[in-house]
Amino acid sequence: MAKSIGMRLVLVSLTTSMTMSPVSALSIIAPLVPPSVPLGPITKVAMVKTARASAVIGGGVNLFLYHRNLAVKEEKGIKTWRKTLGDARRAWAQHVFEEKAWLYAIQALRNAITANTCLASLVLSLFTLLVGFVLSNRHYLVEFSPVVFLLLASAYKFSQSARIMNHAGFLFPVGSSEDGALISKGSVETLMMKSEYQQWLGLRYLYTATAFLLWPLVGEWAFLIGTFVFNKFFSVIDRPPGAAPVFEQT
Repeated sequence: MAKSIGMRLVLVSLTTSMTMSPVSALSIIAPLVPPSVPLGPITKVAMVKTARASAVIGGGVNLFLYHRNLAVKEEKGIKTWRKTLGDARRAWAQHVFEEKAWLYAIQALRNAITANTCLASLVLSLFTLLVGFVLSNRHYLVEFSPVVFLLLASAYKFSQSARIMNHAGFLFPVGSSEDGALISKGSVETLMMKSEYQQWLGLRYLYTATAFLLWPLVGEWAFLIGTFVFNKFFSVIDRPPGAAPVFEQT
């Protein structure tokens, strides 16, 4: 077998030395080399691809660990922007029940529903444009996939926040703490708290999509470094009200 391969290599080298360039000859000789023979350039390319993939995975893990730690803090009772605003909406619902401020409640809910609906429409428009771009340039499919899914999740969460508040607007006048009531006051208060959490997730998915946009625009390593910058940004806006300047909590 070895002699056969050697003879073929000799014949190819003799015929190509006079008629082909070294690159063309190499393209013919390469398939004749047994797989056990190491190929330096191919190994280097594989190492580069592995390093780039590791940078993307590392950036994703970095973002995940930050939000996992945020959830652990909330479970321990540490105040965050999300938890504080969720509790504030529950307290707001209690105030509405106590004062029977139905008109005030409807006005506040209308403004919040309008804001979430506009955000959902905006993000869904960005999602549609990006999907059209990816379908026209399929070689970008892998790089833009996280952004596409995060934008879709963001639009969904904004729409869910608007949906919950829309239902809560009808439930406020009929909510009661009496036994056998159609809907309890506590259920309405919980719905208002959930609406805040859904809105927070909509914004967070949108911010995270922006972070993942660094990957196709400036590369894997820039994305990895950018995740540390975004985590710093998240740590600022996740502080409870009063713990950070107002302009940093938008």
